[in-house]
Amino acid sequence: MTPELIFRETGAGLSEKEKVFYLSAAYLDAPVGELSRRPEYARKGIQLMHDYLGGIGPGGTSSIHLSRAEALLGKGYQALNDAGNAVVHYEKSVELKDGQLQPTYNLGLLHADRGELRLSGQYFSKVLQRFPDHVPSLHGLGALAEGAGRQQEAVGYFDKATALFTGALSSRYRLAQLYLSQRRGEEAIEQLQKCLSLNPKYLPALLDLGQILISQNKLAESRQLFEQALKLDASREEIYNALSVVAEQQGDLDQALKTLQNAVAKGMAGEVTLINLGNLYARKSNFPQAIEFFELARKKNPGNPRVLLALGVCHLRIGVPAKAKALFEEVIRLDPANLEAKRLLKEIRE
Repeated sequence: MTPELIFRETGAGLSEKEKVFYLSAAYLDAPVGELSRRPEYARKGIQLMHDYLGGIGPGGTSSIHLSRAEALLGKGYQALNDAGNAVVHYEKSVELKDGQLQPTYNLGLLHADRGELRLSGQYFSKVLQRFPDHVPSLHGLGALAEGAGRQQEAVGYFDKATALFTGALSSRYRLAQLYLSQRRGEEAIEQLQKCLSLNPKYLPALLDLGQILISQNKLAESRQLFEQALKLDASREEIYNALSVVAEQQGDLDQALKTLQNAVAKGMAGEVTLINLGNLYARKSNFPQAIEFFELARKKNPGNPRVLLALGVCHLRIGVPAKAKALFEEVIRLDPANLEAKRLLKEIRE
């Protein structure tokens, strides 16, 4: 049912001016993400609200009504990815005596997206002055502090956000990331586990926790997490590589190869996957097959010294020193400090 049909049934007692306002609100009063999926609703709502504002004279409506109208216009423009007009109308809304919380918070988000971080922080702080327990604004200030390298300040904001609302999943995940960067592994694990208790399908937490467990040599637990992640999203190349690493560390090179070959078969083999396949075949002394995958990786990134070095080693192992020599020389040209290439080149020359 369209807003017009709903409104026709519920707005019969309103004045003509009020009808324009409330019909516009019927179009625009939805979350920004949902409204962006219906741009025709956003455009219609914007048109009606401009008609409404153009038809009222000075003192023709209350401050709170006017603030609401400007906030809805801001949302409509935001849904259409018109950040400039969104900012203009949100600012008109919050400048009024009865300015509302949501447009103030949205201004924080929009200024952050535009790289205007000082303004972004001011709007988040403005929300918190009136509503100290507004968790999204705490998260916003935490993200700004983290981006500026003020890690302890960021931890403080995210910590407060999660204390106020245990279900603040994004804040909890960012807190885990900060703990990891500060080498506070156990605290990071605790936060990631809490993320998964809130949402067992939260892919970022599954992947990060799996990587931590690899570093702790808890390979069976790590494998379980990555397999769960693969069921959730079989299009993520890094999951195949993580499962391959687990299998390799468990001593099962065949399973490691099978996992990466599965990624190739599904068309998800980027440079990292191809390099890892080359390394696995080299470990099994299947150098011709290793060369094939390293060459595929080379096509994706011709100037990667790591790939060129690996190719040189493989050619050396199959008895083609001239080819290996040329590759090692290319590595040194790209990376003059590469000691391994220098050592191998010296070995060939001697």
